[in-house]
Amino acid sequence: MKEYIDKGYDIRLIDSKLNSSAEGMMALKAAQMANAGDSIDEIVTQIESEVPRTDIYVSLDTLKYAVKGGRVPNVLGKFLMRIGAKAIMTLKRSGEGTAFGLAFSRKQLDAKIMKHVSKIMATDGIERYSLVHAGNPKCAAEYAEQFTQIVGKPPEYITPISAITTIHSGIGSVAISLVRGKANVN
Repeated sequence: MKEYIDKGYDIRLIDSKLNSSAEGMMALKAAQMANAGDSIDEIVTQIESEVPRTDIYVSLDTLKYAVKGGRVPNVLGKFLMRIGAKAIMTLKRSGEGTAFGLAFSRKQLDAKIMKHVSKIMATDGIERYSLVHAGNPKCAAEYAEQFTQIVGKPPEYITPISAITTIHSGIGSVAISLVRGKANVN
């Protein structure tokens, strides 16, 4: 990075405390603003204002990888897996992962995420959102249909997640990232 700074590039770092598609949406917004001719200061101000308004909710088919990666305590995770629980994971404002909800089927997980996103839409509004998946394009497409009805517009993008993210979430996981109209201070 130093070589670019030495060449006169104005490089700024922003700690989004996010990952995956939530961080990707910020990068996309920054690129769109740069292409529109906005200044680096305008871009940084906009992206920094989005950090507290951006959330990610990941529907996990299994807790196995969240336990292996240390996001869920071993004893608790093994117990939850034994009883067949599935989880919705999210990120706190501090950047650490946490369980948002539990269910015993994909259908229940999906219903919980739909209900939560509907609540966000009703209280804060949703400026934009994206969907990612780990080998589950069918579920991502179903999410897109349902969220398009809830939010009133299609996702910014739908894409498979990276291999490294799949290691932590597991095959079959699907996530929605969204930028609220108002800040969430949780």
